[in-house]
Amino acid sequence: MNGGQFEVTATSGNTDVGGDLQVDGTTSLFSALTEDADIAVAGDKFQITANTGATSIKGSLTVNSNSRVSIDADPTLGASTITGDVTFKAGSGSDTFVVDSSSKFRVAPSTGVVTVAGDTTVGGNLDVGGDGFTVNTDGNAAVKGSLTVGGAALITGATVLESATTVEGNLVVGADKFTVDASSGETEMDGNVAVTGDITVNGDNLIIGTSKSPSSASDTCTQGHIAWDNGFLYVCVQTDTWKRASMAAL
Repeated sequence: MNGGQFEVTATSGNTDVGGDLQVDGTTSLFSALTEDADIAVAGDKFQITANTGATSIKGSLTVNSNSRVSIDADPTLGASTITGDVTFKAGSGSDTFVVDSSSKFRVAPSTGVVTVAGDTTVGGNLDVGGDGFTVNTDGNAAVKGSLTVGGAALITGATVLESATTVEGNLVVGADKFTVDASSGETEMDGNVAVTGDITVNGDNLIIGTSKSPSSASDTCTQGHIAWDNGFLYVCVQTDTWKRASMAAL
């Protein structure tokens, strides 16, 4: 038609248009579209630059979950890169994932800092700064550096502290088995205490609150054990060997 300016191949339906094509109705493309020149829709509302692929959209952008080369073809999923604020909406129209300067989820492009205003669930290990702060999926956590806890801390497993530790509030272990009062420094222990090394008492009182009278000089004892009753002071000088000193009234 018109010297080949508009040709339709009968067998395939392929159409060749030598000039501009204006379509006033809806257009559906079910195969690849190859265009060597820029594409523009409604002037500047949708533009694709042919040599760079840069795409400019003025207005809302709706992206379907898949694309099809034909009605009966299986869907093909692809990745999208968007520069600028992004809002994803659920079918109800409510925002479900937002990236911008005032939303509940924000990513700062220059630093990569992520701000989350709500709860965060991580399905795998959490690693911050290489190995500076690590939380494994089993709940074990490792901290390299200082750790500041502004509120109460509940630790249900074993804890290893490899450097100095400052506790500004009361320290309680096992409900009431070991308690240190933050204001006075008073320490209470319920149970035996084993100390490997010397003990220095800077005050003028060492109180053994319960009396004990060994039944004989060979009564069971551990070297260094000290006991007392109303008449004597007892010292275990070696395993199962007691000696005593008589006490007189002042």
